[in-house]
Formats: sequence, C-alpha cells, structure tokens
Amino acid sequence: MAMAKAIHKAANGTKYVYDSISYWDKQKKAPRTKQVYLGKLDPESNELIPKRVAPEKALELRQPSVRTIGPTMLFEQAATESGLRGILKKVFPEDWKELLTLAYYICHSGTALSHCASWTKDHKVPSGGELSSQNISRLLQKIDENMKNQFLASWSSRFSDDEMLCYDITSISSHAQAMDFVRYGYNRDHEKLPQINLAMLYGQQSRLPVYYRQLPGNISDVSTLKKTINLLDYAGLKKLCFIMDMGFYSQANLDALYEQKYNFLLAAPATRNWISALIDEQWDALNSPEAFRQDGDGSLYVTSRLEKWNGHRCYVHLFYNEARKAQGNDEFMLRLAKYKELLETGGSNTPRQEFYDRFLMVSETPKRGMKIRYDEDAVQKYRQRRSGVFVLLSNCIKEPMVALASYREKDVIEKSFDDLKNEEDCKRLRVHSDRNADSKLFLAFLALIIRSFIANKVRQNGELERIGIPRILREMNTLREITEKHRYRRIITEPTRIQRLVMECVGIAHPDA
Repeated sequence: MAMAKAIHKAANGTKYVYDSISYWDKQKKAPRTKQVYLGKLDPESNELIPKRVAPEKALELRQPSVRTIGPTMLFEQAATESGLRGILKKVFPEDWKELLTLAYYICHSGTALSHCASWTKDHKVPSGGELSSQNISRLLQKIDENMKNQFLASWSSRFSDDEMLCYDITSISSHAQAMDFVRYGYNRDHEKLPQINLAMLYGQQSRLPVYYRQLPGNISDVSTLKKTINLLDYAGLKKLCFIMDMGFYSQANLDALYEQKYNFLLAAPATRNWISALIDEQWDALNSPEAFRQDGDGSLYVTSRLEKWNGHRCYVHLFYNEARKAQGNDEFMLRLAKYKELLETGGSNTPRQEFYDRFLMVSETPKRGMKIRYDEDAVQKYRQRRSGVFVLLSNCIKEPMVALASYREKDVIEKSFDDLKNEEDCKRLRVHSDRNADSKLFLAFLALIIRSFIANKVRQNGELERIGIPRILREMNTLREITEKHRYRRIITEPTRIQRLVMECVGIAHPDA
C-alpha cells in the first residue's frame, strides 16, 4: 500500500492537503486510490494547518481497532477452495455473507447462535461487522426449503462419479416436542428425550459431507434409503456408490439400488434365510486353510460367492474370525437377555427388535399371563455358525479384502457426526420452531463442510494432525489485525511457528508477506 501527499488548489488560492492512498480492490480486481483530507497549507509559511477534529473524535481516531483474524483466514480459505463460497453466492445472492459468518461462528465457537453477536464484534467476518440477534432471527426465517434444495443440488454435483458415499443416520435430541419432526424413537445417544433424525451422505475419497436430510425422530433407518435415492436422482446424481451398515439392509432397499443403477457396499445380517443357507453351504470352505487371510495384526477366514439378486449380479463376501466369535457370543447373549427383560416389563424400544424376536418364544395364558422363553435351537444355531461371521454385499467390489477395507473407512461419517454434535452445538436442538430448526441444521452442514476441508489439509502434516482442529483454532486466535482508522492501513501481528505451519499447510500466504 503506497501513500503520497496530494495538494488541491481552490479558486480562491487556498491549498488543501490530502493523503493519497493506493490500494488493490479485490472485488473489482483493479488498483484504486483513496484521498483523506489532512488540512490546508499556511499561505505564508507553507506549513500544514491540520484540520480541526472534535476532541472525542480525535481520541477515537487515535485508538486503533483490533480484531481476531486467524480463524477467519482458515475458514475463508476453506470456503473459497472447496467451492462453498461460490455456490452460496449464487444461491443466496443477498445473504451469502451472513450465512458464511454464521458458519464460521459455528466452526469456531460451537455454542448457541444467541452468542454470535458478541463474537462478530471481536472477529473479522464476511458480513463486515456485528451480526445482531435480530438479523440472525430474520435470516433463519428467510432460508426456505427450495433454497436449501438448490444449494444441495449444486454442492453435491461437484463430487466425482467415482466417489463412494457413506450413508448413515444420527439422532439430535430436543426439548421442543411441539415441532413437526421431533418424535420419540431410538435415541443413539441413549437419552430419554424426543429427537429428530439426521441422514447424511459423506464422501469417502473427498472426506467431505455431500448431502443431508432431516427426518422424523421415530422413523427407522431402513425406511429412509429409498426416498434418499429418489432425491439424489432428482438432483441429477446418477453414478454413486453407497456404503451402509446392516441397519439399511432390506429387500426393498436392494431393489431400489439396482433399479436406479447405483453401486453399493452393504453389511447384511447373517440371520436372513438366504444368507444363513449360504453360510451353511460355505462353512467348510470358510474354515479351510485356503480361506485364511492375514488382517493387520490379526487374522480372518474369507470366502466369496457370486449370487443373483432378481437377475442382477451380487457379490456375497463372508468373513469369519474365531476370536470375534467368542466375544460375539457373549455380546449376543447379553443383548438378547436385556431384550427379553425389556419385553417382560412391557417395553420393546430397540432398533433390532425383529432380529431378537427370532430367538424368543412368547406364550400367554389367562392364569399365568405372558411367558417368554429362549428358543434353544435357534440360539445354539446362531452361536455355532452365525456369531463371528460378518457379511458384505456388493454389486461392484469383487475382491473381499478390498470390500472390507472400504467398509472400514465408513468411520469417516461417524467422526463427522461426532464433530457435528460435540464441536458445532448440535447435541441439542436449541430452537423451538420448525423453520429455525431447518435453518440451524443447514448452517451446521455448512460449518461441517468447512471444518472437514480444514481437517483434510491438516491431515497431511503429522504434527498438526496430532494437535487436532480444536487446539489449532485456539492457536489461531492470537493472530490479530490492527487497523488505524484515520490512516486506512492495517497491521497483522507476527504469527507463531504453529500459525505459520497451519497457514502453509492450508495454503494461506501471510498478509504482510
């Protein structure tokens, strides 16, 4: 930034002095000049007579403003490089700066939106200044379903056709029972509260969130997939590969995946009749030396079969681990005993109720009432040839160990849910209207994109990966911007070693460099 004196002579001969300041206009991408009036020249001595300023204004001009800039620099880089900024600007031309500001706040603070106003006073943000509670409320009410769908269609279209998508559902508890989507259901955090369910697609290669849906809190996982497939097809996403746990296994879901020509990798319950029959048929082959595989520090027995599903190709991968069998038997009996006790006390709230019902026999008489007994044959058969067996189905991955490695990478979505709840204030839905709930989840999704992008960059550096995102953001807090209002210039404080390492890793040049 260059500064020079400019002198303008009035018609009466008075000479007025200005600071002429050259700067680069980022929006117009061109050099510009500002002129700040300083005073006038004495006609005899030719010395500057400074302009008169009110005492309180003079004090204000002498006091520089200081704002935290470090975290915002990371968020700005993530939003720009990921393409998030451009899509928001296109879909929300009037409010994109405020939306980014709220997403940055959620990324950095992870506390209630009601505290955002004070945060924007101390941080440099896209909105340019304080974002009041009234403005936040107005913005939450303004975001509608069409805007969100338009954003999700544009955002998800950026991902490659080869992207493997992990699909899962989490629950978010709420005290606001009067809201449409808040229902009592299976709570994954084991809280005795109603909830909404949040379904999400997360890219395994990109390690970025791709798509999300808000669902009623009492809906089961298995019933959500077909609608999600239809919505993705409507958004123009044709060639995708879903990776899902066995909670999404059903004949209807497999039919829908084949019908829409999506690839999939899906865990399946070993107790389904056709899979049980296949395990019995393949039991000797599954326990043979030819089936043995080294698996890291452990071992597995592996076999595969190419089957037909309504005329379509389906690879069935069977994995058997003897150590896991003993542990699995104990876990199975513990869960089955708890479910039996739950039934005896009049309850049945479990996500695998249909599975456990297969191992119990229920009878009821007028005198003795309801009596529940174990089905010994079914229990023993499961313990002998089902426990310790893990099943994966796929229409695209032929090699069993490749399929297993891809399935294990599904934990990226579990980590994203953990970030969403613990780092972005979504463990509780702290709003009391459906529109505000929809908008808050949308903002949390934007924040998750930004946070995931930064985490991907940080993962490339061993030291920063050990430090972790929360500590990195705290470290960046000490990087400040000092602005002298009357001189139109700024000073960036000297970065620490960690700050320089973070900026280099994320791809940010120091502003004063």
